[in-house]
Amino acid sequence: MIDNITDFCRNFTYYIQLILFLLYHYYNKAMKYAYEVLVEPIYEQFRLKEPIEDQWMQIFCLTNQVNFNEFGWDISSYNSYKKNVLPYIQDFSVFMENEHQILLSDPIIKLPYEYEFEYQAEVVETLLVVKNKDDYLIRSYVDNKERKPIDWKEFPPRSNAAFLYVEYNHPKMRNPVELKIPAGMYLEENELFTPSFIFRCLEYLNVYFYFDMNYEIKYMDSECNEKVLTCNDYLVFHENDYEVKRFYFDNSFDIYSDKSDTESETQIVDDDDSTVEECDDVHDDNDEEEEDTDIKDTTSLANSDVTYSGSFWWIF
Repeated sequence: MIDNITDFCRNFTYYIQLILFLLYHYYNKAMKYAYEVLVEPIYEQFRLKEPIEDQWMQIFCLTNQVNFNEFGWDISSYNSYKKNVLPYIQDFSVFMENEHQILLSDPIIKLPYEYEFEYQAEVVETLLVVKNKDDYLIRSYVDNKERKPIDWKEFPPRSNAAFLYVEYNHPKMRNPVELKIPAGMYLEENELFTPSFIFRCLEYLNVYFYFDMNYEIKYMDSECNEKVLTCNDYLVFHENDYEVKRFYFDNSFDIYSDKSDTESETQIVDDDDSTVEECDDVHDDNDEEEEDTDIKDTTSLANSDVTYSGSFWWIF
């Protein structure tokens, strides 16, 4: 009897550790079960996600807004407005031809007025995202960029150029965010990694991020070469390679495309070599002001994440 008591006292600390371990183990199982039953269904219901249909079109607008805080300091912030449109006819190519003609002709932007800040946001860039089963057609539109027609009878094929990983880096964020780029986005002639494309990827990841025009995009290509893009850069994919193009910003962070009064800095990347064509970036302010008066307002509007099944009229 005395030996049993002595053994119990000697092993008392081990019994306590075992009890604490069992309590901690079943506590974790209970919390995980509660999250899966109570929290996760609510999170899945309200988190931002793409339409579940196989074919749809989305107009995604990256906007810039200057707010005033309680001290009267102006704070520039970025937001997004989006519209999802479902096909209203059986032939998807005819549907996209009709909607794209509206975008090419004279789209009208009318972003909602922010009564709290007494300010209306301005569109920085408009992104056209068209999904056809597993493939995404992506085009970027800014004020000075030429709007080219698209042959909707046949969806573009996938490019042989794809990346091993892509990550978003910002000096105000401790850790980078890996951007999940589906294989269906690497289509020929797709315009990827523009500011609106980056902002859209971050929003659909549903993670914390800080966004302004000081970010960097690091990616690794199929040859395991790591490269960096800034907010001024974006990529256009071709059959076996991709091309680096540039945006230009003025002091108010409006984007001037590479089709404006300055020529673009282009870099074509392939398996053999790469060539860079550089040109003078000097602007004549007077010429810019004269040309701006002749440019039609081609910004586009979206003001909520709503899915429509019907004719899309660009005025929301």
